[in-house]
Amino acid sequence: MESGNPSPPRAASAPAGRFARGRRSRFLGLTLDQGIKAFFGGNALVAVIVLALITVFLFREGFDFFGQNRQNLLIYRRAGLEFVDLIRTQESDHTAFTRYLSDLRTRQLNYLTQQRHLGLPAANAALAAYDDFAGQFGVAVEPLRGLVSDLTDLATGIKTKFIVEQDKREERRQLLAEGKATEAANVKIEEVDFASELQPLLATQPAYRKVNREFAQKLEAALTATPAMPSPELQARLERFKQLARTYVAGFPAIERKLETWDYRRAIPWYQTVTSFVFGREWLTASFWQDWYGIIPLFVGSLMVSVVALVIAVPLGV
Repeated sequence: MESGNPSPPRAASAPAGRFARGRRSRFLGLTLDQGIKAFFGGNALVAVIVLALITVFLFREGFDFFGQNRQNLLIYRRAGLEFVDLIRTQESDHTAFTRYLSDLRTRQLNYLTQQRHLGLPAANAALAAYDDFAGQFGVAVEPLRGLVSDLTDLATGIKTKFIVEQDKREERRQLLAEGKATEAANVKIEEVDFASELQPLLATQPAYRKVNREFAQKLEAALTATPAMPSPELQARLERFKQLARTYVAGFPAIERKLETWDYRRAIPWYQTVTSFVFGREWLTASFWQDWYGIIPLFVGSLMVSVVALVIAVPLGV
């Protein structure tokens, strides 16, 4: 006769395990674990599909964008805008020199009033010789500026004609797409003959060379009559200015050679549409002159905003 309670047979636990597994909740034939896996797996698939669609969209829009950018560069060359900008660079650089002279005058005025304790009328009187020099240097560019203005009118006129031609072609294409053949045939398209349109522009090269020589002579005359500065530090700045100005004048013949070899028929390489965007320093749209798309201004602006945000957020976050 055995003492104690006998242990229940082990087989009795098996039906309970099967019963517990059978009671697991199901949805659409899936257990909870299977549902979780399906949910996240489905989300991952949706994310991949969305990213693929975004990529396709970006590539498609990118091709359209760079195609339009290439068209802008093409008309920039064919209409002679590029030709005019070769000369305009001289005017822009001269403007930078006049700003240098203006800054140098401000430094002299501060030195005379703060270091030598002159009154404002006396300080301005002491700068009379400098003002004459700066004025002579500044007005030397006026003939060149007038020539650039005239050439700008010629080039923008050619560009306007080309835009009108393109608009007429698009109007005809849309009418044909709508099946309106008669109306499309009535759209008059005047094709721009760039060779003849550019002749007045190219014919100004002898006048430009004459203006250029006179411009160089006036600048050199102004540089040889520079007044003495009131301090060694300011004198060093003036000598630096004279060095830069003479280097600027020495570059005039190179611009003349570029104008002589400039050819509106030269093709725009495909990579230039990308490099002009990646390395461009201007972002100007709807410009009467040219639409420029350079990413550097946007990148620098975003970087500056991010730096300012980090400067404020990091100390507070820490």
